[in-house]
Amino acid sequence: MQILSALKISFLQITRDRMTFFWNTFFPLILATFFCIVIPNMGKSFDKVDVGIDKSNPHMSILKQIPYLNIKEVKEDIQTDIKNKEYKAFIENDLSLKIASSSSDIMVVKNILDQIKQMYETKINQGEILKSINKDFIEDKNHGVTGVETILYSIIIMTSLYTMFDGVNHIDNLLYDSSDFAVRMLVSPLRKSSYLINGIISALISTGFNTLLLIVYLKLVFGITLITNYFASSIIIILIMLFGITLGMVLSVTLKAKTETKTMVGLGIILLMNYTSGMIGPAVTNAIASGFPLIKYINPAIYMENALLGVNIANDNSYLISMIQYVVPFSLVLFGIALICLRRHKA
Repeated sequence: MQILSALKISFLQITRDRMTFFWNTFFPLILATFFCIVIPNMGKSFDKVDVGIDKSNPHMSILKQIPYLNIKEVKEDIQTDIKNKEYKAFIENDLSLKIASSSSDIMVVKNILDQIKQMYETKINQGEILKSINKDFIEDKNHGVTGVETILYSIIIMTSLYTMFDGVNHIDNLLYDSSDFAVRMLVSPLRKSSYLINGIISALISTGFNTLLLIVYLKLVFGITLITNYFASSIIIILIMLFGITLGMVLSVTLKAKTETKTMVGLGIILLMNYTSGMIGPAVTNAIASGFPLIKYINPAIYMENALLGVNIANDNSYLISMIQYVVPFSLVLFGIALICLRRHKA
């Protein structure tokens, strides 16, 4: 019954605060819809695209395994071949493209090359990835479309991290200067612990529902199936939500500001984490990682996205293990900081 009461309180807090309700429920749906619409050729059928490539290209063996690409060698010179329409684009040794003009086919080829770059960056099993980057994968709505999946996985991570709102609200309710409720809660440590546990469980339920809503929405409206390994994905999403709660708790006890200000700071951190890990496309992610290689090691969202990509696309659970080894200690450190600060508040 206590968890039902906590869940009711959490639901009322979210629905009464229009801004929080928007960010928790509607913003992920709007953002996902935007990317699904603007990514070209979603759900359409494609023929093979003629692309030129040099014999010495180090990626020749991988590119030949992608049925969507029709590999052709240079006849005269690259510019002349493109002008004569021998092929639509030429793939350089660094996986960049030379083209005469942009088209929908070129955009799809670019998305494939960006995913190959990310594959090199993350070291996900190449054979499994190549099985996914083929004509059937592109055409079959049950599997989604190359170029949008990594962005949608980032949006799932962002939605799951919105437990941050609950982390801020529940801890703020325990602080002396927040409300009369805080004074009553601090009288009994048992009641405080029970309140926190119930609050965490209710946050997992409410945010988990929003995440599930997003996944089902993408499946029913756009025909995109992102989750294929339900058990591993559930573990990943729960760990992401717990990380979000601890992030909110730390913001609550360390920032001397109104609750609304704390949640906006948390929202900014979440968006920054996701924008630098894949939400704005593999090309941008690769560019950021190349310019600031340290970000690959300090951004938890990168571990989270690699885990989701690994278990659902590459059928590789090793990235789930890597995420657990990184995110769980990170969450425990944040949780410990929050508890220490709470004890000092009690004094």
